[in-house]
Amino acid sequence: MKILIAPDKFKGSLSAHAVCTALSRGINKSKGSTSIRTHPMADGGDGSLTVIAAHLNLKKQYLETTDALGKNIVSSFCTYPDAISRQTSAGRSYFELAETSGLAKLSPIERNPLNTTTYGTGKLMQKARHLGFYKQHLFLGGSSTHDLGLGIAAGVGFQFLDKNNKNFIPTGGTLNKIKKIVPPSHSQISKQEINLICDVKNPLTGPEGAAMTYAFQKGADLPMAKKLEADTKYAADLLSEYCGRDISQFPGSGAAGGIPAGLSALLNAKILPGFDFIADITHLEDHIKEADIVISGEGRLDRQSLQGKVPSGVAKLCQKWNKPLILVTGQNTLGDEATSLFGSREVHSILDLANSVEDAMDNAETYLEEIGAGLLG
Repeated sequence: MKILIAPDKFKGSLSAHAVCTALSRGINKSKGSTSIRTHPMADGGDGSLTVIAAHLNLKKQYLETTDALGKNIVSSFCTYPDAISRQTSAGRSYFELAETSGLAKLSPIERNPLNTTTYGTGKLMQKARHLGFYKQHLFLGGSSTHDLGLGIAAGVGFQFLDKNNKNFIPTGGTLNKIKKIVPPSHSQISKQEINLICDVKNPLTGPEGAAMTYAFQKGADLPMAKKLEADTKYAADLLSEYCGRDISQFPGSGAAGGIPAGLSALLNAKILPGFDFIADITHLEDHIKEADIVISGEGRLDRQSLQGKVPSGVAKLCQKWNKPLILVTGQNTLGDEATSLFGSREVHSILDLANSVEDAMDNAETYLEEIGAGLLG
């Protein structure tokens, strides 16, 4: 029997690779004759770069830049090894916003989307461009910012002028101070192609927009979120005037504090669905076609799991090729409905075995191994 294990990470507990390893150990305890292929997955959120780097044998490049509060750091991006790059992937590079401008890089007391900026990510991308990496892919998960990507734009050469004609680096709290946008010279951004990889479809503004949906997890309270919403609308009008089209409502424009909105307006960046991109580049569908049974999952199964997340993406491919699917999760908030929603054969939850949420998080590896041993009985 050929088994494919293709889960997302269990956020806050285990990486996708660790989930695969634990389930494999459990399955091998009871089904030693099976053939197991592990295929760690992601959907564009934080951790996506690690997943594709392992699949594609990418090489890390390290450069100096700044974090979301302007402190000097060394960050990284990934490229193909030189021999491969010369043949098929010249100039292609992969970045993760969380590596430079991420929430996890800040202490709880430092988290404030009024003060943070994506400028350091922009500097990193610009330095990479100078090294010849023009085709850039940016994974948007784990953001600490709400600057519409204007910090990135500043990092690659745009100027944002205030009422006194003074150039400054935008943050979430200074969006309303921008009076004029000055683009860089053509040579500064020539050949640069930017693809934004994300896992959400929220618009930029409104009740489902960037501020009212995501600012709270970045350290905002309600008054701060309301200010961000008002200032975002102001900046969106400015950007829409600059590029000649409304950039506030297309699906995904509100991802990562509005980065797709800002960079589509200023740099003609394209937004790509995270699961589809990673599934394609790692040849997931080919492996599903070869499998007799597929195991997938993520840390928490809920309604959002149905919207472009790894379990729903894997489920659709399993249905396409008529492959049985088993889902494994930390917590199943959908109950018995989960099997029909995903078309899965069964759903296994760590919380059904653990004594508490804390126990489930702390000992997820052990419980996944136990679940793996009980599968395919």
